[in-house]
Parts: sequence; structure tokens; C-alpha cells
Amino acid sequence: MNTMFRKGAFFIAVTAAMPALAQMPGPAAAKQGATLEATEGGEHTDNAFKNDRFKEDETKSYIDLGLGYSRAGDALAIQAMYNAELANYENDTTEEDTVVQGASSITWRALPNRLHFDVQHERSEQIQDSRNPDIRNNRQLRDIVSAGPTFIARLSPVADLQLNARNSEVSYEDSGRVGVAR
Repeated sequence: MNTMFRKGAFFIAVTAAMPALAQMPGPAAAKQGATLEATEGGEHTDNAFKNDRFKEDETKSYIDLGLGYSRAGDALAIQAMYNAELANYENDTTEEDTVVQGASSITWRALPNRLHFDVQHERSEQIQDSRNPDIRNNRQLRDIVSAGPTFIARLSPVADLQLNARNSEVSYEDSGRVGVAR
């Protein structure tokens, strides 16, 4: 039986142009904003390793901080949202941990409706070995960075042809946590 709870949870969201970001130079037509989120909570389970033979209670407390930024202009669009979670395990079934995840993208419209360039980044935590339970010790960080141009040819007022070229790099980072082996 797994039980989960949230203790003293709080949530703050600000979706407004922060003063420092609002001072960034750019065309007056550009819309920009920032988001800040903070969450504190906890979870309890009576089977931390998700194993029928070896059961152990565990209480996890965590603090999650999210930061986002967006800017939409005629020539440049930027979007980013990243979260950092600091987790502490009361019975030390897993080491204290900090994980950063998120995504961002930048689009430059060199020739509006004809040619634009994109750069994207995504960082996420993935299951390392699908044969084992989905627990913290069986996770790894994955980064994907891709970039390339998109050419747009207008065929008619209602149809266009888009040609995309992308170069992507995918990298995995061992979590360095106890019990992880490759």
C-alpha cells in the first residue's frame, strides 16, 4: 500500500514582466514575461523500493522551484521553463538529491514566412533500466539539443511546403546515485 500526502504545501506563481527582464532591449512589439513557481511537499510510502520481498517505509520531503521566461516578437521568439527539485529522504533509502529538468527554445525568423532558425533544449529524468522498478536509483538525466533551419515555400494562399533540417545531440548522464550500474 502506498500513501501520499502533502504537508505545508504552498504555491506561488507570478506571470508578469519582472523588472530586470523588462529592461532587456528589443522592439516595442515584443511581448515578454516571466514565471516563478515554488512548491514544498512530501510523500510517504510503505514500499520505497517497490519490491514485494524487501519493503521499507520512506518519507520524502521536497522543495521544487520553477523559473520560466518567454518573449514573442516579430523576429525573435524565446521560451524557457526549468524546474529544480531538492529531495530529502527521511530513512535514507535514497541519497539527498537535486534534479534540474525543463525545456527551452529560440526561434529567429530571418525572413518572416520564408526562413527561420530554431534551437531547442530539453532536459529530463528517464528510467535507466526498464526491467527494474521506477525508483530514484533507477533514473538518469537526458539532454537533447537540436538546431536547424526551416524553409517555407508558399504554394497557394492556403497551402505551403516546409523543409526542415535538424541536427540533434542526445546525451545521457549517469545519476551517480547509489545502486546504479551500467
